Amino acid sequence: MVLKNKELALIAPHFFGYEKYIAEQFEREGYTVRYYDERKNDSKLTKIAIRLFPKLIQNQINRYYRQILDELKANQIERLVVIKSETMPLWFINEYKQWFPDSIMIHYMQDSIKNYPHIAQKAKLFDYAMTFDRDDSVNFQWIFRPFFFHDGFRPSAQDPQTYELSFVGTIHGDRPSVMRKILANFPSGIEAKSFIYYFVPMKLMFLYGKYIRKDYQEIKLSDVSTVSLDGEEVSRIIKESKCIIDIQHANQSGLTARTIETLGAKRKLITTNRDITNYDFYEPRNILVIDRQNPVIDLSWLDTPYEAIDPAIYEYYSLAGYVHTMIECFEGLHKTTKAEPDSE
Repeated sequence: MVLKNKELALIAPHFFGYEKYIAEQFEREGYTVRYYDERKNDSKLTKIAIRLFPKLIQNQINRYYRQILDELKANQIERLVVIKSETMPLWFINEYKQWFPDSIMIHYMQDSIKNYPHIAQKAKLFDYAMTFDRDDSVNFQWIFRPFFFHDGFRPSAQDPQTYELSFVGTIHGDRPSVMRKILANFPSGIEAKSFIYYFVPMKLMFLYGKYIRKDYQEIKLSDVSTVSLDGEEVSRIIKESKCIIDIQHANQSGLTARTIETLGAKRKLITTNRDITNYDFYEPRNILVIDRQNPVIDLSWLDTPYEAIDPAIYEYYSLAGYVHTMIECFEGLHKTTKAEPDSE
């Protein structure tokens, strides 16, 4: 069934402003959007409680989602887009479906299900379940839909080249040690010409990782920040960089947002994610895949020109392309496609 009105609810966590870009693009496409934070409280302590002690705040979560459901009922919102239903209760999904039997519900996962296994049982209740992760697409038979870059990443001739290399990302796992190995391939002093930004939600988390788990021996507390960069600052840094470094989580095969944003900025990429070779925009003159344990970088590769890719492929990974995939679902036009297993 194709719904006649063009109203939808977007329930998504705050993640570097992406939720705002998605809502604004839907509105440009003529939709009226009601946005709800996936978490009632976006404080750092609440995030920790959600992941470590969820039962302690379950009543608060239930009250919050009861309020959302009441508003959706009152306003007859029959389109629902949910991104990463980490805290969303199962009862909310079931009651929404019962109240709106003709609704169209889309779930998108921009994280590996290995990191949030409880989400799998929720996603299967939606009409369309999408993921950025090729492995999860195969394993759960979800639609394979990589992430997007917003228009702020589109380059211009006026963009200066300020940095030789840049890396912006949350500190976790082996990222610092891999970065140290990568930088060892370059002449001394490369860090002074680069922008390297490690983000950690709380200093306590960094200290735990450094002194208890012994993960971050390569860096000091002064090397990390508890302030995340906004989308405009990240886009500026990437467009002013000659090459971007991407070190994906060891448990994920899906491409990071940084990878897609680098594509949007038409900049060179050094990445540890070998699955990138399976994507339609992969071009070895633009993208260098390295071993995270023993990264070897041919410095002459950096000086070769960037190779333009097919404009249609480029636009598919744009914000408009991402939202259009969801609109196809709302309009009954989407041909469900899932990633195929690797032939190896």
